[in-house]
Amino acid sequence: MKTEADYYALFETYRAGGLADAERTALEHRLAADPALAQRLREFEELTGTLTAYGRRQALRHRLAAIHADMVSERTPRLDLAKVAEQDERGEQFASGQAPRPMLRISRTEQKLRAFWQSHRAP
Repeated sequence: MKTEADYYALFETYRAGGLADAERTALEHRLAADPALAQRLREFEELTGTLTAYGRRQALRHRLAAIHADMVSERTPRLDLAKVAEQDERGEQFASGQAPRPMLRISRTEQKLRAFWQSHRAP
């Protein structure tokens, strides 16, 4: 084995269980005898573990984004063209495109109370 890619291919096959029994036993003996090779295997496992975890996080992030988009689309009211046409015919559709503000109705008693508190509030 000369290149890092060769080692990674060997380690990947080893972790996947694709080596024959004799090759697997020889590699395990070599790993026990050669600390540099054992270090390469640990680095390979760390690298592949990190990449796998990153892939899982990305997949989860994409699923959550799709769920969020579905939730937003469900909350957004659908435009009913028949209602719009009916409102337009009745003259309730405003040219500005904004919804009309609700009219606030205040009882006579509340008007008197507001006037009283307005005149007696602290400056």
